[in-house]
Amino acid sequence: MRTWGVPRWLKLSLLGYVLLTAASLVLAVLAELPTRESSLGPAPSAFVMRDGRREGIGCGLNQHLDGARCEMIHTSTRAEEVEFDSRLTEKYLPRLHGTLTLPEGLDGPRPAVVLIHGSGPQTRDEIASGEITRPDLHAPFLVFKALAKILGEQGLVVLRYDKRSCVSCYERAFKHKSVDFTQFRFSDFADDARDALDYLATRPEVDSRRLVVLGHSQGGMLAPHVAHGDSRVAAVVSLAGATQNMMQGIVGQLREMATIRRRQWDVYGAWILDLSASKYEACFSRLQGAYDPTDPCMGGGITLRALEEEKILADSTSDTWADLACPALVVHGTLDRNVHPRVAADLAVRLRTRDAEVHLIDGTGHLLDERVEAEATGQGAEIRFDPRVVAALSAFLGSVRSERP
Repeated sequence: MRTWGVPRWLKLSLLGYVLLTAASLVLAVLAELPTRESSLGPAPSAFVMRDGRREGIGCGLNQHLDGARCEMIHTSTRAEEVEFDSRLTEKYLPRLHGTLTLPEGLDGPRPAVVLIHGSGPQTRDEIASGEITRPDLHAPFLVFKALAKILGEQGLVVLRYDKRSCVSCYERAFKHKSVDFTQFRFSDFADDARDALDYLATRPEVDSRRLVVLGHSQGGMLAPHVAHGDSRVAAVVSLAGATQNMMQGIVGQLREMATIRRRQWDVYGAWILDLSASKYEACFSRLQGAYDPTDPCMGGGITLRALEEEKILADSTSDTWADLACPALVVHGTLDRNVHPRVAADLAVRLRTRDAEVHLIDGTGHLLDERVEAEATGQGAEIRFDPRVVAALSAFLGSVRSERP
């Protein structure tokens, strides 16, 4: 009886298929692995810098007089839906919508805070589902809703509003108007925050001489610009705020994350990140010569003119921080790779002689949340700010007195 052997070419084909399948599976598994802290590379060690802080007179922004002592306020709050006028009436949104958090049971007008969003089409709550090194949180983190609760319960009025780029927040305006996105500028977000300050100053519950500007991420970059030259602003706070322009920031984030993924042998993920970085570099490089200002190569309707103007604004951020007349607080986390903790170290040097403090907090990232694994707390566990972040913010606001030296 004749037997048939398997041809050599078929054996080689089967072997090649098996190896290719195994390699694909390995690459897929590596791409799904979470980023390890040990892969993040060098970063400054945690520190607190408050060398130039000055003591004022009276009680702090989140305090009241209890007998002869200033004590931190602990109170309940209520919420009010509000609208306020925009100075950018030609840009399809004559009014912005938001929520005002009002402390209850306190006498007299109170200090007030305006919250400035991070990048993207954010709602008033600034809902975060992740960050670069943790793209998928086990639950959404409502960053601004959490901040409004913390600050409101400490006796401050808080205004958070829907960002003008949030199409779903302003459906009627986007639906019934012909929107020309080429008119967009990143300075629009700063103007919106200034309009929010103007609105707060009209409220009878607000002490218009004690306003606070607080920004997160991109909002942290805009915060000193919004506050600069406004005598009503008593303090500025940046949470994980950038000092680099968007062109440097995006490409830098992608390149660094590619390096981080390669440390974990995730060559496919690193390749995708490098491809994305190259795409953005190709767009940004057009600014080096003559260019079409209306070119939207960035995507999302952002033109080269808007990018060039954002670069001018962002590149002056460190100087603006140094030139502020009011107290300032900068908070970053050592695990942040959306905005590298080097920013905190650089600002600590720049602001050492100013009425400012800089905190680089160990073990937290861009969202400055408490790193508790879902397995330990349950999948439905609430995400919240790291207690050290809350403590730093509360202590700073308590140190900003009614009268400065």
